Amino acid sequence: WCLYVDITYTDEDHLWGRKAIFDAAAEGWQQAETVIEVEKPVRSAAVYAMLCGEATGSVRFDDLFFGEVGGDTNLLRNPGFEPTEPGELDGIYIDSSEMAATTPNFRREHWRYSATPLTFTRDGSVCQLTIFNAVEFARSLAEPLHERGLMLFANSTPSRFPWLAAWLDVMGTETNWSPGEDYRPMPDMALNYRRAICYQRPYLTLLNTVYDDFAPEWVELYFKRTIAYGVFPSFFSHNAATERYWDRPNLYNRDRELFRKYIPVCAALSRAGWEPVTYAHSSDPLVYVERFGRGPLGASGEGGELFLTLFNDSLEARRATITLDAAALSLERLVVTAVLADAPVEAVVDDAFAVELGPEDLVVVRVAEGP
Repeated sequence: WCLYVDITYTDEDHLWGRKAIFDAAAEGWQQAETVIEVEKPVRSAAVYAMLCGEATGSVRFDDLFFGEVGGDTNLLRNPGFEPTEPGELDGIYIDSSEMAATTPNFRREHWRYSATPLTFTRDGSVCQLTIFNAVEFARSLAEPLHERGLMLFANSTPSRFPWLAAWLDVMGTETNWSPGEDYRPMPDMALNYRRAICYQRPYLTLLNTVYDDFAPEWVELYFKRTIAYGVFPSFFSHNAATERYWDRPNLYNRDRELFRKYIPVCAALSRAGWEPVTYAHSSDPLVYVERFGRGPLGASGEGGELFLTLFNDSLEARRATITLDAAALSLERLVVTAVLADAPVEAVVDDAFAVELGPEDLVVVRVAEGP
């Protein structure tokens, strides 16, 4: 058992892993402390009470203190873990949900409690795959949450496996679109896979990259590509810990207008709901079409909005003709208006309209019944 401290300096440098260690073999109350020598001004510190190494059993921590040597001011908010006023929770978040997903579990005493099937390794050894443990864990959380009208949100899925999605209400992942010096966006195949598995549930991306090397113009390309699939874009840090985007006003103030421009559009698409069949055809195979919403008749004849996203997945400007199946959309006279476009969308003629897109450009249109 130990108290574990990570220090962040004001210059974004760090002092990691300072510990006050307890005797895990002993019983009864113990006191442990350590003095941390800091070399620079401290911006923040994270204090953890945790298991260390191979320790097992149970432990209770109480009366923690973190402050200056010789001082009486405890910087910890609730050092005794006392009950506080209950907060309002929307649900539970699972981090790194597919971590160790392909690790085999050979412990037979675990198998009897599993409701998911066993599998086998390449050499034929029977095992349980950790992804199935994760699915059972998610189900055990989701069922009581959903009974109470609450949500289950998980990070890092769907990635290698789709099965967690059966129990999740919101999904997302951390992703790096500039692992070197180039802009390398998530490809259509990966975004299509995630959109299809999530169906109409929200999917979110956190960009983990070195922001000083991520060109400002790439930020808008990132917004355009994700929102073409109804995916909410956001930002984290290059190592999921330090130099976080939202701690740097020079970055989020620079991009503020992009959030104002694109996020309301993405929210409208999400409310309308992604549909797997577009009932629209693009004349250019590199101008992709996605549909959001069921149209004027909606799901039950009550009406609803209908949007199309058009994305140019190439490095060249393109002009495409989009032809709609008006009958399938229960529309007699089509009217198409631009929600998001850098160039005018041409009028509908014979259930088709033309659109011009720049390289890696996005156009969003609303389709409605005409007069």
